[in-house]
Amino acid sequence: GEAIRQQEIERRATNGKMSATRKGSSDNASDDVIEDMFESCGYTAAELDATIEGERDVLGLQREKPNSLPPIVFERALAGFADALAALPKDRRTAYDEALRKSPRVVQLESPPERFLRVSEFNFWTAAERVCDYWLERKRIFGSSRYHLPLKLTPGGALSEEAMDLVHRGVATILPPDKFDRAVFYVDRENATDDWHGKTRLEIFFYILQAISEGESGLRNGWIGVLASPSDTKKVAAKTHPDGSPMKLVQSGAIPIKIKALHLLALKKSSFPQVCLNLWLTFARSWNFLNFR
Repeated sequence: GEAIRQQEIERRATNGKMSATRKGSSDNASDDVIEDMFESCGYTAAELDATIEGERDVLGLQREKPNSLPPIVFERALAGFADALAALPKDRRTAYDEALRKSPRVVQLESPPERFLRVSEFNFWTAAERVCDYWLERKRIFGSSRYHLPLKLTPGGALSEEAMDLVHRGVATILPPDKFDRAVFYVDRENATDDWHGKTRLEIFFYILQAISEGESGLRNGWIGVLASPSDTKKVAAKTHPDGSPMKLVQSGAIPIKIKALHLLALKKSSFPQVCLNLWLTFARSWNFLNFR
């Protein structure tokens, strides 16, 4: 995933830049990519500044501090997590137990209890339930034959060939953290193919969110989504029909990271925001911490 992300950054770094004054004030590669997208969609540097300042007003500059507990407290939380996991009903643990039996190393590396304890504020009962929900959701998306395999962009893992191909095309990638130290999940609909739908799209979302959850900035400060459709959306809309499934995955909380903001980026005269907004606002109503712009 790191190599793909770097290739995307390098590719977009060669695109047209905004004003020299604004560019000279930023050394963040993520900011550069977002500025390029704003420019290609017909927005000005002043409009981008207004968007950033809007986030500053809502979210502030104070970053969430990492959880720091005395070792003895952390050890007790781990012990409580193991006891809580064992006490859960068997049907709640089915997917987790099966994955543990078939691929114990994958379970250890891709769903460590420490990660779920942190996002659950070290409530070990909640953490145990969330790790089971994680594996239930993973099994639902990848299927019983592949869900326990490692999440990687090479053959032999959980992702389908179609999902790997779309990630390599740059449809979805992770940009470096923004100025608020939040992970940036970037989706470029212009690179989408006919495979960008249903389970394939869910596999990609799960893979990207998993990668974000394995980074410190994403785990500590959450992530933002940037959904870009720089060109004429009529052609893209014909092959990608938002059905809300990725947002349901995010809303489920199965992957232990928090979404902090979602940006829809399109041409000024595009109908894309109107097509998507009504659907996604149904989810926003239940997320009082999420800000749409």
